[in-house]
Amino acid sequence: MKKLKSLLNSKLFLGTVSIVLIAFSLVSIIPVSKYIINESLDVVTNFYTVAVFMLLLALSSAAQAFLIVAVIWGKNIIQPKPAELKRNGEDDIDFSMRAMKVTGAKKSFIFGAALAINIFAFDMIGDGVLVTSSKRYHVLTNLRSTDGQQRADAMAGAIQLIGDAEVASALRRIMESPGEAREWAVYAAGIRGDSKLRNPIANLLRTGNKRERAAAAMALARMNDPRLIRLVIDGWPKFEEMQKDALIALGMVGKKRLNRDVFLFSDSEMRELGAFLAEQLESKRLDKDLTRLAIWCLNKFESAEGLAYLESLLSVQTDTQTLCVALEALGNIGAADSSPKMVDFIKIADKSSECQEMVATDFTGKQVLICSNSNLIARIIYEIAHIGDYRAVPEMARLAEDPSYRESIRSLAKEFVFKMQYQPRQ
Repeated sequence: MKKLKSLLNSKLFLGTVSIVLIAFSLVSIIPVSKYIINESLDVVTNFYTVAVFMLLLALSSAAQAFLIVAVIWGKNIIQPKPAELKRNGEDDIDFSMRAMKVTGAKKSFIFGAALAINIFAFDMIGDGVLVTSSKRYHVLTNLRSTDGQQRADAMAGAIQLIGDAEVASALRRIMESPGEAREWAVYAAGIRGDSKLRNPIANLLRTGNKRERAAAAMALARMNDPRLIRLVIDGWPKFEEMQKDALIALGMVGKKRLNRDVFLFSDSEMRELGAFLAEQLESKRLDKDLTRLAIWCLNKFESAEGLAYLESLLSVQTDTQTLCVALEALGNIGAADSSPKMVDFIKIADKSSECQEMVATDFTGKQVLICSNSNLIARIIYEIAHIGDYRAVPEMARLAEDPSYRESIRSLAKEFVFKMQYQPRQ
């Protein structure tokens, strides 16, 4: 014990230990940082590696703190026993006065300051592996992993690191190599807007499995890639039960205008898509959910190719939700010939039916609104107004005075008649 106290009072010993530990830390930080940055496949290994290095810095900081205390406060920084006080010729008052200068709190502060400085300095030398960029390297490590779950776990962090070229390169490697979680890499790239990854994403839409194709369609939609329509049509059967994701992707973009005169998709592509969707709907191959999504896509692309099918749904045999989605599509497409059919349908439609809000969810959990809330009759009137057909005025005027309809419906019909007075006739 006496030897230990003597060593802790020795400036030469403390200085030597500090230099040796700092030198060892300097030698160690380069391979540690290179391993974490470029090679590690496991974040747990990273954690233990950093923890061991932090322990080394703590030991170095402790030696530095003892050295600083020894330089400032002199010998006997370790409190001596009473017998030692007498041998040194100090009385209790002299020792108490000296002890007031070097308290445990001061020692702790010096140690903490030394540790913080060491961590900051070595973090800079190691390109942030200890503290400042540890989250980034955590993400890159998981992206290098061959384990699908680890890759998937990295995607939330990858999305937050928008613009990071190394993350983009890691996502590209995942997409271009066989392995698990490629769909999540595509999903992350789409959210990040990594335009340089459009080609590998498009390639997965052509060649990937159903989940990869679904993710690729959503990513290209977010990137406004003009190849989306062609790739979805060509790969439609291979989406299998993920066809809803393909339709959601198409509807998310819709008839997107890049500027006043230019659309993202060409007229011929949009006509082809409209014809394709109409053929799918008329074939009755789609289930109820896919049918509604396909109608929603016709709506978003304002596809006149689907008018015949949409008008055929104006029947009491059509379920209310599908009918509501179809009405929105008819109103948005805005064909004047649809208006008389919608006016006639008011006479047989159920006055009490309600359009319920409906959303579609892709495989990532993202939701898009397919249909909004409203009374069915109100929805028909609104969509006729959207078309703006003057021929509907007499029927709307009659409806506005019909007490069998609720007050809100009659008011809506009156508003339509009033506004049509100022609508130029076609």
